[in-house]
Amino acid sequence: MKMKFKEGVRVLIAIQRKKENKEVCWKDRHVKTLFSKSEEEFDEKFEKLDKFCDTQDGSFRIYSSVNSRNLKKSVRKFKSDQLDVDYADETSFENFYFNIKSKFISCLMRPENRNETIFKFDVDTKDNKINSEIESLLLKNTELITRRETKNGFHYFSKPFNYTVLNQSLVYCENVDFSKDGLVLLKYKNE
Repeated sequence: MKMKFKEGVRVLIAIQRKKENKEVCWKDRHVKTLFSKSEEEFDEKFEKLDKFCDTQDGSFRIYSSVNSRNLKKSVRKFKSDQLDVDYADETSFENFYFNIKSKFISCLMRPENRNETIFKFDVDTKDNKINSEIESLLLKNTELITRRETKNGFHYFSKPFNYTVLNQSLVYCENVDFSKDGLVLLKYKNE
């Protein structure tokens, strides 16, 4: 099972999470975001983020968008938001333009601007019985793309399917988070 999460337009993010950086308040945390358009560029940008994390204090996680993004749709949405803010109050206007990169990233990451759909099941337990059940249910209903180990469990990535056929306790149980457009954890840094 090989996950192809490097192709197409991708957003890569290095971020300090509160749970690993209790001393860092939200507005002071480091976040660095880069974009890639190809597998080669993805590897280059990942290396840049990796090196960036090495120069910073605190723990980081490096993520990528699980689904490639539709740049044209994202730019159209960004332009629409830009026109809307031109007629907004002064504070909204300034906020948009002083935070223009984050506004564009927000447009790029909107679910409606993805090129594909890969489902993500975030399972926060390493309990073999639970993970066996989840993997078995997924294999009965769809193609499992990959499974990646995390600190607290596993991330399962699958092709889209009618997830309502799954046992409700699986999709909505306390140890499982389901997402149609999540992030792929690539690496923990400085822990």
